[in-house]
Amino acid sequence: MSGIGFKEIRASMNEAKIASDRRNWWIWIAMRPASYPLTWLALQLRLSPNFVTCLYFLANILAAIFFITASCEGMIYGSLLYNLGLVLDCVDGNMARTTGKTSPLGWFLDTLGADFFYAVFFIPIGIGVALSDNYTRFFENPVWFVALGSSTTASILLYRISRMRLHLASAQTNATEPKKEKPALSAPSGIRKLALVIYSNVMTAGGCMLPLIVIASLYQLVDVFVITYGIVSPLIISLVIGYHTMRFVKRSSR
Repeated sequence: MSGIGFKEIRASMNEAKIASDRRNWWIWIAMRPASYPLTWLALQLRLSPNFVTCLYFLANILAAIFFITASCEGMIYGSLLYNLGLVLDCVDGNMARTTGKTSPLGWFLDTLGADFFYAVFFIPIGIGVALSDNYTRFFENPVWFVALGSSTTASILLYRISRMRLHLASAQTNATEPKKEKPALSAPSGIRKLALVIYSNVMTAGGCMLPLIVIASLYQLVDVFVITYGIVSPLIISLVIGYHTMRFVKRSSR
């Protein structure tokens, strides 16, 4: 892989991937640029994309463990490891596109990795806050932090499952009625794009979630982080699921 340089790695980014990155500002300004030298290094070491994906899982597991230690230092290290995990997630994709080494296993691991991240992000953070002596200003019973972390995780995973189910249902509808012409939806595309940008930058790792947890860990505001996401996430995701469901019902009934 010695003939592959930064130019080839950057050139592997197709238009769809660039557009996706632009909707996720943290990936666009920090994570993707940081991933290029690590991608080059991984290629020189002849690592496989799937091996780097395994490192992504390991980084997130270690981050969760650091948060559960409930120490200020542990939370800082954990927040940085979560960010490292996202960089590694970018690296394995860069490697697969640059080398053309894609596989069903790689696709499965990449898809699983996104769900895995949310499972080991909010709940360990909530547990860490509950076990810490530094966060007693809001609740007398610290179990509330675990409950809020769990509700955020459940909300995001529910959205991801619902989106997948709606996609499969839409594909099945199109397959059974291939010649049926679907009229355009009344909602302007600009509104849908704006909603996607807002969701991507609030409710995903590629948006403000990871830089916010670093700031919260540095300034001992992790309790505020958990409470905010624990309240906001179910509300936003309920609206998003409802909107997509109504779009599907409206499209299917015509």
